Amino acid sequence: MTNKYMVKIKKPYDVHARVKQHTGEFSRTQQNLKDECDVNIIMKKYQKTGVLTHVREKAGQYGDFSEVPDYKAGIERIMAADALFAELPAKIRDRFSNDPSEFIEFASNPENLDEMRTLGLAPAKQVPQPSTVEVPAAPPAKPDPSPKAD
Repeated sequence: MTNKYMVKIKKPYDVHARVKQHTGEFSRTQQNLKDECDVNIIMKKYQKTGVLTHVREKAGQYGDFSEVPDYKAGIERIMAADALFAELPAKIRDRFSNDPSEFIEFASNPENLDEMRTLGLAPAKQVPQPSTVEVPAAPPAKPDPSPKAD
């Protein structure tokens, strides 16, 4: 006897109805890249040449990055540099194509110090002041104690 209110428990291997959705003719899938993504084609190339080309193109970078701050500190430095660059007059920003990195590169080069001074972005050259040396006055002459013979 079956009750119509009885819940049927589904099992993984039960037959179920397939659900399909027609998306039309437009698709964002790029068919011209299908050979680059096909594992079988990639492995055939590897067997012939012994090189995985897609890995070679995206090689890692190696170096000493111990001085690099963490991501958050790096972003904060970039944001601070952008804010300071935005405070410069428009004429100076235009000189560097409104690019803070171009300005930082320019300002970091010691050969550009004179131009930085003319733009008013570096302190003026300090001209050494002539120093005055005080010479102490000579002490008064003492009388000669020896008797003079006339």
